[in-house]
Amino acid sequence: MSCTMGRGWKRRTLSELMLLAMSGLAREVLAAVRSSGEYDVLGILDDDPDLLGTSIDGTVVMGAITDAPAFRRALFTVCLPGGREREALVERLSLLGLDEDRYAAVVDPGVRVPRDSRIGPGSIVMRNATIAPQASIGSHVLLKPQVNVGCRDRKSTRLNSSHLVIS
Repeated sequence: MSCTMGRGWKRRTLSELMLLAMSGLAREVLAAVRSSGEYDVLGILDDDPDLLGTSIDGTVVMGAITDAPAFRRALFTVCLPGGREREALVERLSLLGLDEDRYAAVVDPGVRVPRDSRIGPGSIVMRNATIAPQASIGSHVLLKPQVNVGCRDRKSTRLNSSHLVIS
C-alpha cells in the first residue's frame, strides 16, 4: 500500500475511515472526506465516555480510542489540533499495534497536489492550503487553511517533522 500522494500514488484498497477524537477538526475532516468521496467514514472514536453515542453531522462516536485495533479494515485520521497531542495519540496507538500504514492522508478536494509532491500517512491538508511542486510533507502533519508550502531556490521543501501543525 502506498502512503503518498502525487506521482506514484496508488489508491488504497482499504476505503473505510475512522476519525480519532471528536473535535472541531473532526468536523472539518469529515466535510473534506465527504466532498472527496475517497473514504467511507465509519465513525469516531473518543476517550470521553460522555460522548459515546453522540454524533457530528450523522457520524457517531462508536467507542474509545483504544478500540481502534478492533477496526481491522479501517484507516485512521487523528483529529486533534495540537502537534504534541497528535504525537502522543499516535505513539499510544503504536503500542496497541497500529502501524503507520493504517493512517490515511486526508486532503481537501479543493487543494491541488502537484504530481511530484508527497503527503505522508496521517497528514491533513485543509481547504485553501497551497502545496508547491516537489514539496514533501511528513507523517501526521496538519496544514491549516491559507498555509503555503513552497519551494525556495529550486530546492524541494520537506516537512519531515511528524505531528507538525502549520497555521
